[in-house]
Amino acid sequence: MFERPQRGERALILNIGIGHAPDPDVLAEFKSLACAAGADIVGSLQANLRTPNPRHLIGKGKLEELSVLAD
Repeated sequence: MFERPQRGERALILNIGIGHAPDPDVLAEFKSLACAAGADIVGSLQANLRTPNPRHLIGKGKLEELSVLAD
């Protein structure tokens, strides 16, 4: 058996919809799963993409928003 840490890792959750709006039910489920795994959710962000960015999946603007949330 293994020991779980007392405090979870900090997590930012990004809900992406490619070609459609992100599903809020998926975001809620992912938050629940992350919490059950011990994550400390510090923020979440949703993105609606027409096509994925080949370099980072999301565009420059969303990367900047994530950076602000991470600080």
